[in-house]
Amino acid sequence: MTLRKKLTISLIIADMLFFAPMTAANASTTGAVGGASIEKSKTAVDFRVGYSDAEKTSSQNERLRLRTHIDYGVTDYYALRLIFATDKRKGDNMEAEGLSIENRFYLLHADEYGFDFGIRLKYTLKDGDKKPDSAGLGFYQQIPLDQWKVRFNETISHEIGEDSEDGISVEIRSQAMYSLENKMSVGIESFNDFGNLNDQSGYNAQSHTIGPVIKGKIFNDIGYETGYRAGISDGAPDHSFKLFLSKSF
Repeated sequence: MTLRKKLTISLIIADMLFFAPMTAANASTTGAVGGASIEKSKTAVDFRVGYSDAEKTSSQNERLRLRTHIDYGVTDYYALRLIFATDKRKGDNMEAEGLSIENRFYLLHADEYGFDFGIRLKYTLKDGDKKPDSAGLGFYQQIPLDQWKVRFNETISHEIGEDSEDGISVEIRSQAMYSLENKMSVGIESFNDFGNLNDQSGYNAQSHTIGPVIKGKIFNDIGYETGYRAGISDGAPDHSFKLFLSKSF
């Protein structure tokens, strides 16, 4: 690895560790730092489980979330994804949360530009009285650096329909993964959510999390991702855990 690449990796990790607290990470425990790549005619099914524990944030205390993704590569540059989410808060039953339709576009390839870049257009229909709906636009980058892969996601979203609020919400996610043997990689990620820009109430009222993540393959063709994030602000869950399983056809 060249000195330049080593310095780049060091700066990226330093930014994730020390500057992440300047934004907020509200992240659903079933959220991921996504990539941009698409493969034509490939179908991928993901099952995700997330759990959070929070003494000071009652809405996130002992909260269990489940999500199922079905993703299909229509072309090498466009994929369609359906996301079904359920949610169980402390003392309540598991309930449907909403259905999302996501259009993914793969615009720049690392072979030609040195990094992958894509965008996503997403609309979420909330179930029953869990309004409002929302629309979102996301930008996704992945930078290969020898055994490292670094990802950045930036998304903006806006509430739509009944009970919606004015203003847009902005979120930034980042991840650095180091490849090991046996198709395994380890790294660190941060989720940084500014919240609604029309309703800012300070760092400690928001949610900031950061922590380790592991990815790999089991039984040769089933992908997994698991991780833990610690809350580093008063409004964050104290502990967040995730386990994702995926299968491609």
